[in-house]
Amino acid sequence: MKWSRRFREKRQRTDGPRWFVDGFAATLCVMALATFVLGGYAYFKRPPVVLRDFDARVVDKSLTLSETWLGTRPVMHLLVETSEGRRFRVSVTADFYEQAEVGMWLSRRWGELELSREKPPPAPPGGEGTRFEAR
Repeated sequence: MKWSRRFREKRQRTDGPRWFVDGFAATLCVMALATFVLGGYAYFKRPPVVLRDFDARVVDKSLTLSETWLGTRPVMHLLVETSEGRRFRVSVTADFYEQAEVGMWLSRRWGELELSREKPPPAPPGGEGTRFEAR
């Protein structure tokens, strides 16, 4: 009897910090779950893809300011609409932003932007129109 009581007491003393191990494992599981949720949010929050080569009419011009620790800089976008009715924003340089007017046509062929007042001719087959990129 004495021996079993001593064994139980000794066993209880060694099992004491078991809550620390369980708590540490639970904390790791919660952190892994939070990382998974936040990573999934960032993955699904990515911008949709747009066709690399396109012909679209300029619908709107927007100029926003972007602030960082290094300072403030302007960010210029053109909202364009394709003949199928899809709208998306295109980032442009200051020169393109100054030249662009609502109603003009914006084309991108082989990665080069081009503004024109008349509708551009259809793209030759075999271009890069099937490849996608984030806007």
